[in-house]
Amino acid sequence: MNETVLATLGITSGVINLGASIPYFIDIFRGNTKPERATWWMWFALGAVGLFGQIAGGARWSLVLSVSSVLVAGATALLSIKYGYGRFHRRDGISLLVTVIGIVLSLIYNSPLIVVATVVVIDSIAGGLTLYKTWFAPLTENLTAWSTSTVGVTCGLLAVGDFRPVIFLSPLSNFLVNILMVVIILGRRSHVKRQPADV
Repeated sequence: MNETVLATLGITSGVINLGASIPYFIDIFRGNTKPERATWWMWFALGAVGLFGQIAGGARWSLVLSVSSVLVAGATALLSIKYGYGRFHRRDGISLLVTVIGIVLSLIYNSPLIVVATVVVIDSIAGGLTLYKTWFAPLTENLTAWSTSTVGVTCGLLAVGDFRPVIFLSPLSNFLVNILMVVIILGRRSHVKRQPADV
C-alpha cells in the first residue's frame, strides 16, 4: 500500500479507538461496565513498553493505534481502581508479576523484537484475564465499545504495511483479543441469567 493509504488507515485506527473509549467510560460511570483491574494495568504498562519497541523497530502509521491504546489503557486502569470488577485474585498477582519480569527481561536484552514478542505474550495473558471474567460476567463489558474498537484495530492492522514480526505482532495481538471479546460477549449474554459479583 502507498503512504497515503497507510497514513489514512493509521490515523483512522487511532481516532476510532479513542472514540470507542467514550461509550466504555460512560458505561463505567453508570456502573454497568466493570473493567478487570489487572488486565488494564498490564495493558497500560505493556503498551508503553511495546510502543517504544515498535518505534525502535521502525513502525510508522500503525503507531497511531498504539499511542491511542496506551492512553485508553491508562485511563481505564485508573478508573478500575474505583469501578473495577470483583476482588484481587491470585491469578491477577501472578499475571502482574509475570508482566514485571517480562518487562525487565525485554529491557535487559535490548532487542526490539524481544521487547515486542515479550509484550505480545504478556498482553495475551492480560487479555485472558478479561476474557475469563467476561465469559462468566458478559454484562460487565460494553459491546458497542469493543465492536467499535475492533474496527479501529482492524484499520491499525492494515496500516502496518510491513509484515516483519517486530512491527506486525502487536497489532495482530490487539486484533485477536478484540475479536474474541466481541464473540464472547455476544455468545454468552443469552446464557448468563444472573450476573455474578465476582469470579
